[in-house]
Amino acid sequence: MRSLIATVVLFCLMILAATLNFLYVNRVADEMTNLATSLPSPTDSTCVEKAASLCQKWKKNAPIVGLTVGFSTVDKLSEHCQTLLSCAEVGDVYGYYSTLSLLKDSIDDVRRLEQFEIENLF
Repeated sequence: MRSLIATVVLFCLMILAATLNFLYVNRVADEMTNLATSLPSPTDSTCVEKAASLCQKWKKNAPIVGLTVGFSTVDKLSEHCQTLLSCAEVGDVYGYYSTLSLLKDSIDDVRRLEQFEIENLF
């Protein structure tokens, strides 16, 4: 009887942890998407500051997101953030918009990998 209770408790804890992880990763992805969408053009004087804040936001959350999202996805998003900031700093309009598109796609990849589905629980 005790083993059944322990199993049920552990199962509930696993479901709770998966749910909290899903909520956290999707909240971070939503915030990153909002920041990426609100970035001005690279000719704007505030572009470098806003791109830097997007990078800082990601650097702050990447280690925790990386616990459940694959390394290659997290690394790719980190690289796109840094490239976007570099393009904003030098005023490379083509590189900026190309990287911004890749960044948004990487954020969608993070969200897709953390969907709340039964397959992702096991």
